[in-house]
Amino acid sequence: MQREGHYVVAVLEEAATRSGLWDWGDMEFTEPLRLFVESARRTGGLTAIGRDVLHNLMAIDPANRVLRFWEALRPFRPDGGAGRSEEELVAEAELWLERLYALTPYFRAIHASTATGPEECDALFQNSFASQHFDDMFRADDYSSWLSGASLRGEYAHYRLQLRALQLQSLQLRGGDGGDRQWVLKSPSHLGYLAALFECFPDATVVFCHRDPHEAVASYASLVTSVRQPYSDEVTPEVVGDHALRRCTVAMGRAMAARDAVGDEPFVDVGFHALVDDPIAVVRGIYGRIGRELVPAQEARMREWLAENPRHQHGAHDYELSQFGLSSADVDEGLRLYLDRFGALASR
Repeated sequence: MQREGHYVVAVLEEAATRSGLWDWGDMEFTEPLRLFVESARRTGGLTAIGRDVLHNLMAIDPANRVLRFWEALRPFRPDGGAGRSEEELVAEAELWLERLYALTPYFRAIHASTATGPEECDALFQNSFASQHFDDMFRADDYSSWLSGASLRGEYAHYRLQLRALQLQSLQLRGGDGGDRQWVLKSPSHLGYLAALFECFPDATVVFCHRDPHEAVASYASLVTSVRQPYSDEVTPEVVGDHALRRCTVAMGRAMAARDAVGDEPFVDVGFHALVDDPIAVVRGIYGRIGRELVPAQEARMREWLAENPRHQHGAHDYELSQFGLSSADVDEGLRLYLDRFGALASR
């Protein structure tokens, strides 16, 4: 701790210098930060620089409140928004994305974002250093082990605080826009922490998207490869494959346990292939489940978005389990409980 701890101190001091804020609150985030930094330095092989359709469609409906990419970069603004306009923050986010895709060109085909479009809310967990993003981006074995077993109850409380802050900023900046709308949030990382999610949001409805795990694990391994390569000289397919399967197995096991505990009532189960074949029908079904109507005007806007954003418009995302030293038998063994329960839905 003493030898590596100075890196954490350096990160905190740089953050404070940039923001002008030195009050760190309860400091609970420093232990995940320390663990991540130390673990990544030991096992990351660092270099010198060290499916989204459903979410996009629901973001079109003005009755829904989503996390925009530019907001995810700065959920808390010290000036309350008075010092920098939304246009300036959007421009900053656009530049950030340009640099990301220049560094990892293939990632755009996997996860294409825009500054004003909806973004996965795992970005908010990065502010407490308890994020699957870090786990995927760097090989940090000790951090990965901690994250897989953590409850994240405190981190979910901080996540909820950030959502409230964003609602308040919307009220202040737009005179009511976003203050009373329903949050529609998305992140695969919630899968392993449903118990904490329901503690913070007991009335939440969770849309559980099912996909053949043989496809899903290979897709995930491909994503991890893409985001690790710019930062490490030691990205090997077998290590990535082991990480992807282990992460999926642990997260799904915890998700199944959470479903057993709370029952199926809070969940809307959606098959991935049904979503690809007829996304409007899937959205209409979700609306019906939560007691809302998909009005014709919003359905028309959704269909327009689908026509303008065909699948694979940024290139196909190709992958095979064998690329990562995995077989169908490996996935069957690791995800047997899930396949026994939802295999039919996932394969349709």
